[in-house]
Amino acid sequence: MDKKDLCCVDCRTKACEFPEVENPKYCVSDKISESKKQEVKKMYVEDEFNAKIFKVSSKIEGNYYGQKTRVEETVMFLEEMGAKNIGIISCVGTLREAGTFSNILREKGFNIVGASCKVGSFDKTEVGICEEDKICPNTYEAYCNPIMQAIYMNDQDVDFVVAMGLCVGHDTLLFKYCKKPVTVLFTKDRVTGHNPVAVLYNAKSYYRKKLKNIDTLKNL
Repeated sequence: MDKKDLCCVDCRTKACEFPEVENPKYCVSDKISESKKQEVKKMYVEDEFNAKIFKVSSKIEGNYYGQKTRVEETVMFLEEMGAKNIGIISCVGTLREAGTFSNILREKGFNIVGASCKVGSFDKTEVGICEEDKICPNTYEAYCNPIMQAIYMNDQDVDFVVAMGLCVGHDTLLFKYCKKPVTVLFTKDRVTGHNPVAVLYNAKSYYRKKLKNIDTLKNL
């Protein structure tokens, strides 16, 4: 690979985290102008909502690093933000998990507004999906409707939206159209029990034969 194509994902020095370490020649931080860095820094301070989110998330990280689960951190975050009404956007395949998390929030005094991925949907063919691209061709198969989920939440009196188990790409449409602040509790991975990073942890062992170009992982 040409060194000009290297970026943060190729770095193992973490010089941006440790000032005593010299930046690699391809360091992304060095490609950003000082004026741009100062402009972004102001966005954390001058925007009240940005500042609150950043302070609350930093407080949770600083005080509970490696001690609290993602579920616990999410509950704490919503409490510290002063949120009251929470939108839960979930895949229909993870409604049980969404129900469990919603009950946890209700016990904490939150109000819940939920919308599953099939809300307001029709058969996939009505939005241009071919029969052969269905899970079960030639049967009624409701399409996932993340745009409707987003628009529905935009019309509700919710302070935050928590996304749970959306498919790859469907989450992209949610983020594009949702005007309410969104945090993600977990992502979809039907094979690993919704723990997609398990594949990366096992890239050199169990998943070695399943992943292509495995030699590109030799320096990781």
